[in-house]
Amino acid sequence: MACDFLTVDTVVLGTLYVLVFIEIHSRRILYANCCFHPNSAWETQQARNLTWELSRLEVPVQLAIHDRDAKFVDAVSLPHTFPAGSQVPLGSAGA
Repeated sequence: MACDFLTVDTVVLGTLYVLVFIEIHSRRILYANCCFHPNSAWETQQARNLTWELSRLEVPVQLAIHDRDAKFVDAVSLPHTFPAGSQVPLGSAGA
């Protein structure tokens, strides 16, 4: 699974931030949500919503990756979450 923020410029010259979680193998979007001003409380709630959605869909997650964007807060780092470019443990390489 991978997650990333993307931005959408609105008609009223605002910026909408979209947080997307995607299953890498199938390229299926598992969960997405947006807001105008993401903060740590909002990101933490989205992580909770993602776990509820994953349990509902019965999708096994072995590894989650994201880039090193400053918009990600430490509270959102789930177990087995690695920023892109970091050293992944060898035991997870073939998972």
